[in-house]
Amino acid sequence: ATVLAVNPLRKLGGDDLPVLVVQQFGKGRAAAFAADTTWRWYARLQGLGLESPYVKFWGQVVRWLANRGLKERLTEPGIQLFADKAYYEPGQTVSISASVQGEGGKIATEARVALHIVGPRSYVKDLTLTPLADRRGEYMGEVTVSASGEYQLRATASMENNLLGEAKLKFMVAKPLKEFDCLDLNEELLKELAAETGGRYYPLASIGQLTASLQARQQVKRVYKEKELWNTPGLFALFVALISIEWLLRKRWQLT
Repeated sequence: ATVLAVNPLRKLGGDDLPVLVVQQFGKGRAAAFAADTTWRWYARLQGLGLESPYVKFWGQVVRWLANRGLKERLTEPGIQLFADKAYYEPGQTVSISASVQGEGGKIATEARVALHIVGPRSYVKDLTLTPLADRRGEYMGEVTVSASGEYQLRATASMENNLLGEAKLKFMVAKPLKEFDCLDLNEELLKELAAETGGRYYPLASIGQLTASLQARQQVKRVYKEKELWNTPGLFALFVALISIEWLLRKRWQLT
């Protein structure tokens, strides 16, 4: 691991106690922060009218752990929109949530989050997401969908008539495929298919019988055909050529 910060006033085995340690592991990253609660950084400096390192520090830590660069700075306002699933069946309820951040990276607990939904068959719906009491800065809403197709969502977050940001999201609604209604093995149907096509069905437990069955069913078939050769022009020419060669050889060697 890599030690990024230590406490020079505390020792362990002669070394300074680590405060911030990071490590790359495979494609992931890990960090250990051994200091006390850091909200005090924000509270005390804010009371003095000074800029706090709280938002910047934790923003950089989270971005480094996620191993991705963000286009927006953590201190800029914005909204993120989520759905509990990407695909739904007709008649299901869609849970939509949003996370809103205000100016200076503060959690926006009193924002107004308006959601506009456009779907198939001229479906249009507007609703306002409700803030969650147990999760500050998060808002939730539900909508029931019936028509199959693609739904497009557009959410805007505002506070005191000031636009904090907007976000877009899509999800699909479709009827389930019949092939997924029953995923169990249908042995009777497989046996019928095998019988209709002149084959055999073997369950997995008796797959070893397949090789023996194939060997037992092997057959050798001999086919005899007769063909008259006396009226074949090519064969007659070959016969004449062989007789002529024989006659010439006999004459040359004085065998006649």
